[in-house]
Amino acid sequence: MTNDDIINEFKIIHNNTVGYDKFVYIDKDTKGNFKCLNDDTHGYFEQRVRYHRIGKTGCEVCKFENRKRSFKSVIKEAKQKHKNLYEYFDNYNHNDKITSKDYLKIKCKQCSFGFDQTVKNHLGGTGCPNCSITGFKTNKNALFYFFELNYKNYDLVKIGITNNSIEERYPASELKIFSNKKIISFENGIDALKLETYLKNKYKEYKYDGEKILKNGNTELFNKEILNYIYNDIKSFSKEKTTIIEVWNLYTYKTINKNSNKK
Repeated sequence: MTNDDIINEFKIIHNNTVGYDKFVYIDKDTKGNFKCLNDDTHGYFEQRVRYHRIGKTGCEVCKFENRKRSFKSVIKEAKQKHKNLYEYFDNYNHNDKITSKDYLKIKCKQCSFGFDQTVKNHLGGTGCPNCSITGFKTNKNALFYFFELNYKNYDLVKIGITNNSIEERYPASELKIFSNKKIISFENGIDALKLETYLKNKYKEYKYDGEKILKNGNTELFNKEILNYIYNDIKSFSKEKTTIIEVWNLYTYKTINKNSNKK
């Protein structure tokens, strides 16, 4: 049997969820080098050919992430892991089976910030984004921004928050690749964080996951399809806040009051 023959057999058995660009067939007891195609972050893994050919084993990370546990047992482990720092909302029944990809609704007891987080990240040690943001102060003035970006064949939107000016946040070499810069200023950074967290959770399925574009990575890069929806979300969010100053370009400011009729 040739290398191509066994690869074709594998593809049928594993329904094209495994890549074989580094696989070389020697014999059934030698480990082969396989790649997970379900999630690029899982990378490559080794497995004996005889077990891979049976079809019962594939990417071990996928197997772990898809393992179902009761909501009750997840919360119990989370409380032990984080030493009871958080409150957990019952967005599932206690006996419901959930995976590591499902989201928990959490409230931080230290800062009262509410947030959603995957089971995988939370049990892995990730905690409150409000308490852990490096350099971002929730009790100071802050900017929420969203910029358009065209990269090769991708039309994208970058969102983010900062306590600094946009010129301080980004080097000139990156600022020039953005267009249609939109900025909203908050007197309280916690409101900027809440807006960013809400949008990141709502549009997580639209996140860009291609090659690295920006110096600090592709964090908060989304498909441009969400742009019109973001405008509506911001307008709804703004109606509830009296502390917002809206900046639709870098240097023009106008105040939005709670009872304003401006759109």
